[in-house]
Parts: sequence; structure tokens; C-alpha cells
Amino acid sequence: MNQEISIVTRGDDLASTSSANRAIYEGMTKGVLKNTSIMMNCPHTKEAAELFAGRKEFCIGLHANINAEWDDYKWPSILPRSEVPDLYDEAGNLFGDNSLLHARKPDLEQIMAEVNAQLDLATKTGFDIKYADTHMGFTWVVDGLQDAFRSWGLRKGLVVGIPDVKHIRFERVPDSGEATVQNLVAALKTLDAGLYILVGHPSFDDAETRQLYFKGVTGEMIAQERDADRLCFTHPDILKVYRDRGIRPTRYDEV
Repeated sequence: MNQEISIVTRGDDLASTSSANRAIYEGMTKGVLKNTSIMMNCPHTKEAAELFAGRKEFCIGLHANINAEWDDYKWPSILPRSEVPDLYDEAGNLFGDNSLLHARKPDLEQIMAEVNAQLDLATKTGFDIKYADTHMGFTWVVDGLQDAFRSWGLRKGLVVGIPDVKHIRFERVPDSGEATVQNLVAALKTLDAGLYILVGHPSFDDAETRQLYFKGVTGEMIAQERDADRLCFTHPDILKVYRDRGIRPTRYDEV
């Protein structure tokens, strides 16, 4: 693998919306997307299971999730609120901002109990979970959580992080998927042999995605950005540069 360009291609937020489910499925069946991370406490897990559960050709990870970031679109924990009260704000929602969760000083054991419940549900639903990562990178919100999450994942036989992997740097143009794609194409043409990772949040620019927003970020902005992420895994120019350079789209369980 060290003699070639290998890219771990990952689409996050599976099950968050139907639009995300369909875009990720497109990326994995028609594009270069090889991994997707599922949010088991989101509303569209049944549809995601119909598309992905039991499908060995797809590499599925757990997108451990203790946040609900959108202003008017919330989801609960898997465990009852009474068992994980530290994860909820005064309005009765999961915290939308990690800094607020940090200020709450949540109990580490409550967080890990919820994460474990999400993995258990994923397995019971039929997903063959190969790796684990975190939605919104929450492992800093309480001391010891990063080590606890990693140790838990390894005990479960999951890949947790990839040592020495390099992130692909390119400019995402806020209102132009085409320009974003061309910037990525240019970046891919400069890569040396090695192991890289490319993470996106694929969705379509549609009415469903445009309902997602939070303070200072409109639904239109979110939809355009996530549709650009979809194109970064499926656009013909992306597929061509992968072929021309012999770039290997890579699964987590292949690393």
C-alpha cells in the first residue's frame, strides 16, 4: 500500500436524513466512496438499513453521536434521558454545541454507555460495524474520554483512528460544487505515494437538506456544501483522476 496512493474515502452522517442516505449510496455504488459512518440515534436508520445493512461490499462505521446541532431538527439519545441526563440541555435536547456540553461537565460513564448502546443497536439492526469515529469530535468535552473511547473501540474489535494518515487539503468553494471538485482534482494530481483520508458529508441540494441550519449558517449554505461533498466522490472528473493516477479508494478494514 505504501507504494501507491491510497485514499480512505468516508461519508459521514448516514441516517441523518434521507437525502444523506441516497447520496452516500450513490457514492458507494457509482463513485469512489468506500466507507460510511452511521448515526444510530437519527430518524432515518430504517431506510439506511434497507440500503446498507448486511451488504458486505460496504464498509460501515459507527458515527458515535451525542450532539444534535441543528436549530429545528433534533434527535434523542438511544438510552432513556433518565440514564444519561448529562447529555441533555435545559430544553430537553441533546446539546448542539460541544462547548456547552463541556461546560455541563458530563459524566464520562454516561457518554460511554450511550456510545455502547448505539453500537449494540447498530449490530442488532444488521450493520457489520468495522470502525468507530465521533460526530463533531466530542472526545475533548471531558477528561479521559478520548482514551476511554479508543479503549472501548479496540475491545469491540473496531478500527479507531488510522495512524500516520494524511488529510487531503483543498479549498471548498461555498457556493460552487463544480469549483470545489476542480480544486480537489488539482489536489489529487499532486499527491505522492502514501495513505490519505478524505471525509465528506454527502447529501443532495434538495428541500430536505435545506431545512438544516443553525445560527449564522443557512439551509442553502448547508445544502450547497453537502452537495459539493457528494460530487467529490462521484463527479466524472474525480473518477477520471482516480483512474489516471491509479489511486486506490480504501476501506477502513483494509488499512
